[in-house]
Amino acid sequence: MRTPSFISFSPAIKAALLGLLFALLAPAGIAAAGLGNPGANHSVGNDSAVGEDSPVGEDSSPTLEPAYITIANRVNNNNLGTATKADPVTTIETGEPFTFMVLEDRTKTEWPAGRQSAIFSSLDGYDTKFKGCTDTATGESVSASVFFGLIVAEPGQHIRCVFAHNDIATQIRIANRVFNNANGTVTAADVAVALDGHEIAPKQWISVEPGAHSLSFDQLDGYDVTKFTCRSSNGDALAINAGIIDIPEGERVRCVIAQNDIPTRVRVAVVVRDASNQLITPSGVEISVDGVEFADRKSQSVAPGEYDIDVQLDGFSVTKVRCTNGSDRGAVALDGDSVSVTEGAVARCRVVLRPSYNS
Repeated sequence: MRTPSFISFSPAIKAALLGLLFALLAPAGIAAAGLGNPGANHSVGNDSAVGEDSPVGEDSSPTLEPAYITIANRVNNNNLGTATKADPVTTIETGEPFTFMVLEDRTKTEWPAGRQSAIFSSLDGYDTKFKGCTDTATGESVSASVFFGLIVAEPGQHIRCVFAHNDIATQIRIANRVFNNANGTVTAADVAVALDGHEIAPKQWISVEPGAHSLSFDQLDGYDVTKFTCRSSNGDALAINAGIIDIPEGERVRCVIAQNDIPTRVRVAVVVRDASNQLITPSGVEISVDGVEFADRKSQSVAPGEYDIDVQLDGFSVTKVRCTNGSDRGAVALDGDSVSVTEGAVARCRVVLRPSYNS
């Protein structure tokens, strides 16, 4: 990304704008500064009239002593940048007639005095700031002479202008989340996250080079990865292909990894029939699974394992128990009044009660 100081246009548009700007500002700017235009004729009282000492056809305009300019580029690499002070492209140009020059860093360069001149500096991948100009002889600021990137140097004046180039941060931050909604006990601190094969701390901004990077993390046993996304600074989703993400230059990318524990559940539904085999809904039914009270037809999370189902109702006995798996995960097996559930299974058990004397 090219970040020019002052104006960011194509050369053709920039030249056109500068021409218009010079035309608008020249009468006021130069005259107010008390500086002449090297391309104009200057009248020096009556003595400068055409005569024997001023032959027709000779230019009587005085030649201005040139000015001098030195550019100092400061390059700050705080975000893995590798540029040096020799890398920025700094130019100075003026109009009528158009003059253009590339300025070398910290090199005193001769430049026409009294000419409104525009200074530009840029460095790919860096944010460029103009820091001002000073007169090298007096040390005084001449920033008052700068307007919209324009500066006017007086004859013999040596001006030093400074630009600061700060590398634009390309960064990534990864948030690792673990949800235990089904009796899971793992925390986010138990999950290792790696960038380009190196383990990193979660929720920390990390500076990286632009380009492709690999992301990896521990996928937990008994947990589903419910989210693995990355977004750019403006919220746009970035593609993740087989754990590889391409990070654009200057972007601050936020990634989120979420894992949810896979529910293993048991649900008990009690069916009570009277002596005539009619369904009834008596009160006082007590349901427990391994001694833990359960509500009728309400599933509860359990750890994978084997569980004893016990249903009590005065005057009634259990005559039938049937369990099926209500999930496409895991397995459910029934052995008498005990049910075994593996990870991710949902045991749906149906218990039938009939009057004890009819059992």
